[in-house]
Amino acid sequence: MPLIPSAANFPGGGLCRFSRCKQKHRNHTQGPRGISLIVNSPGGDGVEAERIVRVCRKRSGNDFEVIVPRMAKSAGTLICMAANRIVMSSTTELGPIDPQVPWRTIAGFRLFPTRTLVKVYDSLMSDAQQTKGNVEPFLQQLQAFNAGEVAQWRKFEDLTLELATKLLAQHQMKGKKRAEILKKIKIFTESDMTLDPGAPYICRDESHSLHQGA
Repeated sequence: MPLIPSAANFPGGGLCRFSRCKQKHRNHTQGPRGISLIVNSPGGDGVEAERIVRVCRKRSGNDFEVIVPRMAKSAGTLICMAANRIVMSSTTELGPIDPQVPWRTIAGFRLFPTRTLVKVYDSLMSDAQQTKGNVEPFLQQLQAFNAGEVAQWRKFEDLTLELATKLLAQHQMKGKKRAEILKKIKIFTESDMTLDPGAPYICRDESHSLHQGA
């Protein structure tokens, strides 16, 4: 079974490097063969992750394995969800699949889950609308948000969730209903369920739900 290393990050050049690996593999094989994809990534673009999955599924003859030596967060976890098998060590980390976006803090820009930012925005809006007194403190905090971006974040969340359920329904949890899949992967869709919501990760034992699709 050929081993194909993935790029550290998915957007742009990451997919190009993977494509060259795939092309080299195709030139030296005849017909579909099993593929073991090594993923070590902090995450990236969910669309790029889906493209990687399509290539691997097509070339693997339905024998697609993902090996995670250290971590596969966000979009990396989505790739794992599309595999027949996930090989992890006791120190391997997966992560919630909610999209991450840069957000300015006192210490500079940091990646934050869109779900967290949307919750903060909704809470500030609700408090401002219900407050009968001075709403200025809420308005000042709301100035950090852009309503258009918040709407886009909501779409990102919906698209990522749909992609995750689709991949699992096609492979590891084939035959199961959407509601059952969502229940099994709740820890991957709600970052506040992880050990450390500030730096969310999901260890091998916690990720066992992905291996219960068969």
